[in-house]
Amino acid sequence: MSCAKSLNAIFYALERYPDAGSNKIIYIPFIVDLISYNQIGTTILDDTYLRMPYGPVSAYAYDRSEEYFSVDLSESESAGKDALDVTSLLKKKPDLSKFSIYEYYLLLKVLRKAMDMENGELSGYVSRFKLCSGADESGTIPLKKFYLDPDDAGKLSCFGFSHISEEQEFTRSINLFSREVSRMGRPDPVLVNWKLGEIREKFPESFGDLFYETYLVWDEAFRLLVKDYHIFADLLGRQFCENYCIATNECGSTQYSSLVKCAYDDYSVKIQNIRDFLLDGDKFSGKSPQKTSDKAFIELMKSCSNSLHIKKHKVDALSDGSMQI
Repeated sequence: MSCAKSLNAIFYALERYPDAGSNKIIYIPFIVDLISYNQIGTTILDDTYLRMPYGPVSAYAYDRSEEYFSVDLSESESAGKDALDVTSLLKKKPDLSKFSIYEYYLLLKVLRKAMDMENGELSGYVSRFKLCSGADESGTIPLKKFYLDPDDAGKLSCFGFSHISEEQEFTRSINLFSREVSRMGRPDPVLVNWKLGEIREKFPESFGDLFYETYLVWDEAFRLLVKDYHIFADLLGRQFCENYCIATNECGSTQYSSLVKCAYDDYSVKIQNIRDFLLDGDKFSGKSPQKTSDKAFIELMKSCSNSLHIKKHKVDALSDGSMQI
């Protein structure tokens, strides 16, 4: 994970909502990571959060704050303004080129709702989570506490996260097992196939029509992957979970936003390409002369690291909360 994403998320929020003030913006990375941890089993902006008097903050953003916040600090203090002066922050432009579409999607969803809340309302909302009152003496919130019980998870519904335990167990199982496989010296195919069979039984039936065929292609690709390219298992699992969560997050509406459909269609094609390559790598790499099979596969995996490249698409939040490209 690039912890710089937490700082870039703050820069983006301030650029998009320059009048919001840092007291509100500072919570954005925490809420985004709280949702992602409960959806896919990992944070996406930072992996260390500090418990401060005004609420949890990204450790990376806090450590780097002086570098970006000190430009007009003395002036803002003497004028009685917010100590974290927005004008100095905006001298550093946000860089979202490393964000996956899932990361960008969550950031937009959280931003839109947070900007509709008053500072006191948002602060009070954050303080109600149990993990905000259970930090250790150093002020660091243990990452395992990000995994919320049903009562706390239900509080995320106002940010568009519907806590469905079956979905949560399914995506977390894939993401965590994929990470485990990528770290193995030589994965045991029998163990991998058994575990994948166990995970398949967890597929939430409520969304079978939407994502099941794509899931079966992913499952086949993963089984093939562990033979020669198991170090990419973590990436393959993460890609699937992110795209699955984007689609199911929008299942409550009768019509999927164009962002969701575009992300889903884009991912479906890419996972099929990966599966086809693994079935016949020599044939696939033959389309790219001068490249070995390994190099061709690495390029293919890189092309899938972002379902959609943020720089190439303009994504806006609509008034009803859906998103379109």
